[in-house]
Amino acid sequence: MKICADWSGRICKYRIRTAEDQDRSNKSDICREGDLLQMKNVREMLDELMNGMAAMSDEDVEFMKQFSGLQKKAFEDSALPGKTKELIAVAIALYSRCEYCIVYHVYNAYAAGASRDEILDAAKVAAGGFGGGPSLAYASTLLMASVDEFEKDF
Repeated sequence: MKICADWSGRICKYRIRTAEDQDRSNKSDICREGDLLQMKNVREMLDELMNGMAAMSDEDVEFMKQFSGLQKKAFEDSALPGKTKELIAVAIALYSRCEYCIVYHVYNAYAAGASRDEILDAAKVAAGGFGGGPSLAYASTLLMASVDEFEKDF
């Protein structure tokens, strides 16, 4: 059993049955109807994160206030614009394999004015420059789902 991504970005399972199947360049021809894996709902993940942060704040207001202040200061425009900082955060989130961080920073990158291509370039840096296959696995699944979902908001 192998995992492939067809050209539309959907993730599916397929079985290689013949040598001819292995040589096909468009793996979507091999994917069987109904084999699509359940993708995570990135909008629900973003909501879970934000609700979780609110719940943490209820538990320890001062800590979350300090953390929020640190986040605000780190991502404000300075020598680097906030958009660039969010793109850096996308790459770090992929490298760290933090699912909630990926979703959060893709959303925030769009909110800061980043384009789809800029977000994907940050993902390529994470995979090609540092994280290799594991970063690319998260980029080709969770990041792509986040990009596709949140792009329509901005």
